[in-house]
Amino acid sequence: MVTETIVAVADCWANNLPNNVGSNLNGQGLGMGMWGGGLNRSFLMFKLLGLSLDLNQLTKAELKLYGCRIHSTAKTRAHFMTDGFSETTLTWGNQPPPVTLNGSGSLMGETSNIPDAKAWFTIPIDPIFVKARINRAYFYVILKGTEEPESYCFASDKEEAGGAYAPKLVLTVGGLPAVDLKGIIFTTILPIIVGGLFIKVVK
Repeated sequence: MVTETIVAVADCWANNLPNNVGSNLNGQGLGMGMWGGGLNRSFLMFKLLGLSLDLNQLTKAELKLYGCRIHSTAKTRAHFMTDGFSETTLTWGNQPPPVTLNGSGSLMGETSNIPDAKAWFTIPIDPIFVKARINRAYFYVILKGTEEPESYCFASDKEEAGGAYAPKLVLTVGGLPAVDLKGIIFTTILPIIVGGLFIKVVK
């Protein structure tokens, strides 16, 4: 199993409140969901060129953010997009749209497991979306919340603390996929003799 971690090369937050809708909010963190009547979305860019991994063999992808929730109903949802952006000019009004991938929709993964105090949390990403960017320079992400009232959470951007808490994309090649054994009953009993002892193995 080989894992490679990529740090975001660009990130930006956008908000649709009247005093923010045309403003560039770069360097002010990353917001998702709704708070005080305003919708919040954030945008990430990861460079794929120069990776040592073979993305054709990708088995697992995760997005790691450092932040917390403000409201208990908060979720973070990662959506696929193919248009680039400039973190210094992006606003709510010129934000790139999510893109549907071959009938899979635009939702790459989501989590409601967001800490109450600032800490790292993880969003699983379907590898099919990363593979769709093979031979492309960048992988882009839109972060949304539920976009229902009082559903806000936030994360650090790459500018905070000199990049110590920048968003990360963790890619893994190799290893076995997870198998859900819940509800499976194993009834076969195999006798095994180990060092002269008779052992029953239930499997």
